[in-house]
Amino acid sequence: MRQVIGFALALMLATALPPAASAQQDDATLAADRLAIENTMHDYIVALDGSNLDAYLATLTDDARFLSKEGNYHGKQAIADYVRPVMENRLRRAADGTATDKGTRHIVTNTALHFRDANHAVMRSYWMFAVAQKKGGVAISLIGSAEDHFVKQDGRWLIEERHVETL
Repeated sequence: MRQVIGFALALMLATALPPAASAQQDDATLAADRLAIENTMHDYIVALDGSNLDAYLATLTDDARFLSKEGNYHGKQAIADYVRPVMENRLRRAADGTATDKGTRHIVTNTALHFRDANHAVMRSYWMFAVAQKKGGVAISLIGSAEDHFVKQDGRWLIEERHVETL
């Protein structure tokens, strides 16, 4: 009887350990993926605020979509054509001293991230567009929400679709 109980206990431990180890690995992968997605969003926002078109485009898939009530843009080139004039104008005004503000920042908050599978995730968030006034103070000029679809390509998380709504 002791042999049967010992065998049963050994069998239970042997079959229980791999899933636990697998769960720890899955938790570590999930945490790493979550951090990578947050870093992609950070890089996107910093590039947008800094008018760095190349860094901005590096966060997007080649077939990315940007959807808003101002217009829908499909593909990295169409998105570049949409944001390039804004970025160039911002850089020109900062260089020649005609900017009416000291700078702008997109502030993303209340994020919720959901993984659809190992290679697809959706982030929902609120955002604000803050403008630092030359005379002091900060004005929030726009607020809204976003739904960002991420895809893992070649080990890197990229934005596949960004749907932005303003209030």
